Amino acid sequence: MKKLSLKSKILLSAILLGGGIAGAHELVNAPSAQESRYNWKSSSSAPENPGQDLNNQTVSQAEDHFGCDGATNLCATGTKVSGSGPTTQIINYD
Repeated sequence: MKKLSLKSKILLSAILLGGGIAGAHELVNAPSAQESRYNWKSSSSAPENPGQDLNNQTVSQAEDHFGCDGATNLCATGTKVSGSGPTTQIINYD
């Protein structure tokens, strides 16, 4: 078997490290099994996907989907389908 050159070893290491970091990022951002999930309905003025439904998703997933990141204007309302959180959740945007 032919030995890898230093350049090839560095490239292979970079690829493996990048893949490991990407996998760790997905694992950290995955919702936990205990997080409450909701059926969401966005307001007609939501920054992204206005007036649409998003089912069985966590608060953070809904915030990402609808572009909600503030405290001023109604962005979306969620009705709990599982978990121990509040029956209704409201997320807002600025």
